[in-house]
Amino acid sequence: MYYPNAIEQICYEQEHIDNVWEEIKQNIPKYFQQYVDTEGGHSIQGNLAEKLAEKFGSTSKPKKKEKDIKKVLERLLSETIAEFEKERESYKEILDLESLEEYKYDVNSFKNTV
Repeated sequence: MYYPNAIEQICYEQEHIDNVWEEIKQNIPKYFQQYVDTEGGHSIQGNLAEKLAEKFGSTSKPKKKEKDIKKVLERLLSETIAEFEKERESYKEILDLESLEEYKYDVNSFKNTV
């Protein structure tokens, strides 16, 4: 496999791999929850809404609506697939073997197309 830079030897040591994996496992639940709470970045978390409301002079707390995690994730997945499909055709044309063969002689044209 091609890597543009040399990978440090420690990255191949099992103890280091285990330590990195433990760090990842500790943080995934927090970030996954944040992803769900913000609906993939399309809304703000409750505590930020409260801070904004307070900043604008509101004396009452914003109402917090419980989210159906399954529905949120299904919607995010559907949106992501739709976005992918929208761009897929143009990439298929650009990365077609015949097109790539032509770009071999005009690399700048390929760069401008992509």
